[in-house]
Amino acid sequence: MSLETLVEKKWFKTIEQKQKTLAKSVTFSGNGLFTGAQVEVTITPAKAGSGVSFQRIDIDGAPIISATTDNLFATPRCTILGNDLFQIVCVEHLLSALSGCGIDNALISLNGGEIPIFDGSALPFVEFFEGAGVVEQEETFLEYHLQEPLFLCDRDMQIIALPSKSLKYSYTLSYPGHPLLGGQFAQFDPTIDSYKESIAPARTFSPKQEVETLIAQGLLKSASLDHGVILDGAKVMNPEGLRFDNEMARHKVLDTIGDLALTGKKVVASFIGIKSGHALNTAFAKLLREKMELNS
Repeated sequence: MSLETLVEKKWFKTIEQKQKTLAKSVTFSGNGLFTGAQVEVTITPAKAGSGVSFQRIDIDGAPIISATTDNLFATPRCTILGNDLFQIVCVEHLLSALSGCGIDNALISLNGGEIPIFDGSALPFVEFFEGAGVVEQEETFLEYHLQEPLFLCDRDMQIIALPSKSLKYSYTLSYPGHPLLGGQFAQFDPTIDSYKESIAPARTFSPKQEVETLIAQGLLKSASLDHGVILDGAKVMNPEGLRFDNEMARHKVLDTIGDLALTGKKVVASFIGIKSGHALNTAFAKLLREKMELNS
C-alpha cells in the first residue's frame, strides 16, 4: 500500500472566477480537412455553467454532446468527439481558440461532421469571436489550481503539469534527423503574451510525403497549402514561408490548449509537453478530471 492511499491528497485548490460567453452568435463556413465537406457552424452564447457543447443539426433530434473527455471518440491525427452514431472531427483548434479567448460557455451547432480547417490555425476563430464580442456573466465557477505535480508518458512522449501561480504552457518538438524541424521549443504565458498574437496564428504542419500518403489512402480530402504548412525536406512549400521560426512548436501548444480544454474546467498549472500529441494530451485531460473528482 502506497503512502498516497493512506493520506488523502489535495490535488487542487479552487478559486471562484466570473464566467464568460459570447455577446452574440457568430456563423461561419468552410471545408473540413479530413472529410473535405463544406460545413456551416453557428456558435451561440450559452448560460453560465453550461460549458462548451456541440450540436449536430443535420441529424434527427439534433443531438448535443458536451466538449469533455466523456465524449472523446478517437485521436487519429486530430481530436474527435462523438459516439457510434455521430462524430465531430478536428475540434482541437476551435476549442483552443475558445479557451485562449476565455470563453467558458458556448453552443456550437454544425450541419456536418467536421470543424472547418481554414488555414490550419486558430486565428480565424479568434477573429470571429472578436467580431461577436465576449461578455462576463454574473455567475462564478471554480477555477482549479494544481497543488501537486502530475505527469503521463508514452515512450519518449511526455506531458507534465506543475503547480504554478499562473497558467503556462511549453512544448518541445523533436524530429531527429529532419532537415528543417529537428528540435523546436515554444512557451506561452497568457499573463505576458497574447494568445491571438503568439499562438493562434501557428498552423498545423506535415511533411509532403506524409500528406501524399494520406491523400492516396483517402484520409485527407481537402489538403492544400491553404490549410497548413507542408514541408518538402528542408523546404517550406508555402510561398509565404513560416509565420514564426518555431511555428510548429507553437502549433503544438495550440493543440495542447484545445485538447486540455476537454477537462471542461479551468485548470491553472504549468503544462510542459515533450513530443506529446492528441492521444497523450486527451489522456492527460482525463487524468486531470479524475483528480478534480477526488478533490471534491
